[in-house]
Amino acid sequence: MVFSLSLPNSKYGHLMPHEDALALGENAYVVADGIARDPIGIKDFTGKSMEELLESYPKDSGAALAAELFCRRFLKELSEHPPYQKNVQAAFTASNTAIAKLNRQRVGVTDYLVNDYCGCVAAAGMIEDGLLHWGSIGDSGVIIYDNTGQIRWRSPDGMATFAAYANKLKYDWNKPEGRKLIRSRFRNNPNMIVDDVCVSYGALTGEDPAKRFMNFGVEPVERGEMVLFYTDGLKQVVELPEFWQILKSGAEPRVKATLLPYLEQLAKADYERYGKERTLIAVSAE
Repeated sequence: MVFSLSLPNSKYGHLMPHEDALALGENAYVVADGIARDPIGIKDFTGKSMEELLESYPKDSGAALAAELFCRRFLKELSEHPPYQKNVQAAFTASNTAIAKLNRQRVGVTDYLVNDYCGCVAAAGMIEDGLLHWGSIGDSGVIIYDNTGQIRWRSPDGMATFAAYANKLKYDWNKPEGRKLIRSRFRNNPNMIVDDVCVSYGALTGEDPAKRFMNFGVEPVERGEMVLFYTDGLKQVVELPEFWQILKSGAEPRVKATLLPYLEQLAKADYERYGKERTLIAVSAE
């Protein structure tokens, strides 16, 4: 069984474009999460409600374009350059290069604010001959569940180190100088080293240093196990035992009929943990 789903923000989805994307190819799967843009004409967010900010949010979202472009280009690269399993890394790199072209056309020189680079984070791969060939960047990820629902393996969270360090920084995201600081100094900057640890994060903006933040690998997958590709809105949902049980409950119509109200219930109970944009592709190993 292959099951896919992409849901908008549960609270503000009616006010903003959907910036997650997914695509499926021949044994190949990819999800991407567009990086949110600044609203047009509002530099200081202090005292502004989310509704006020989203009224000025760009409807022609470069984040959505980057996510969709990455998914399309990733599958195109795999299909045109067999053997597929040897080209997950090359497909990531080529897709990042395609986003660079998008930014040359739409952005030019960035100001790291409203004219910031279009970009996304992503997780992707292919399953063939009992092996998962995977790649990821940022906080989108890949999971292998064993046949009891336990997470046997999980790709690294590319935002974890930065998130821990960011708690120590003195900056205000509401202020333009705070957002510019993070985007210009910590995004795709492999030279931001603190105590011998790189505290930056990676994103697919077309910048060449993004390659340093891409993760790749090969993992065995056994019959009866499940591989999940997901964006960060599901980062905590995937750890709930009920989630795996629903995914394993049967054919796609039954899974969807049960999963949608379950995710809606979680989002209503705790928007911050469960209500953001959520995208998944679940693949049962045969």
